[in-house]
Amino acid sequence: MFVSNNDGMAEGCLSNPSFPNVPIFGYDANADAVADIGTGKMTGTVSQNVDAQAAGTLQMIRNICDGLTGEDVYKKGFTENDQYGNKISASMEYISSTKAVLASNTAVTAANYTNYTSGSRDTGIAQLTSSAKTLKVWIDLYNASDNFLSSSYKPALEYYAGKMNINLSFTLGDGSSENSVSDYFVNLDNFDAFAVNMVKTNSGSLYTGKII
Repeated sequence: MFVSNNDGMAEGCLSNPSFPNVPIFGYDANADAVADIGTGKMTGTVSQNVDAQAAGTLQMIRNICDGLTGEDVYKKGFTENDQYGNKISASMEYISSTKAVLASNTAVTAANYTNYTSGSRDTGIAQLTSSAKTLKVWIDLYNASDNFLSSSYKPALEYYAGKMNINLSFTLGDGSSENSVSDYFVNLDNFDAFAVNMVKTNSGSLYTGKII
């Protein structure tokens, strides 16, 4: 058996003679991995629910910019409908101790892989009315070469941004240097909100220092 913490390594085993006819499991549910599960090349993977992550990121921004406060910020559109009738279908939980909204992980196997094929999107997110303010949002991917971020998360963000009247301005980092992201955190007055995915988790002041 081979178990990896991302689909890229799992995919690498498919052509490696050291792993003949053994169960292979990945993590991320990238399109290639899901397709290989369908053909029987891979045994399974784990979806970290990219649609809920992407829609959740934008829903939080939408809620705050629409003036919601308190529990409504992480409930509207998550566990109950927002003012536009949107509600993310996946199970999402707010963790008060870390102030995090988490999407549940799910197993992807030959029995359910068709639910995770490319193009499957959350039907709980409808097109916002034209009366909703169009938001301009600065957002980054801390590592542009990461397969999950580039091939799964970014397309999902773009899809749900179109549904939520949000214009995204992307910055793509190199995954190792904070400057590859922070140097482009500029012209902040042009944006309504920011979604920062730091290269290193102790680099927050590089961003908050420019806002405050």
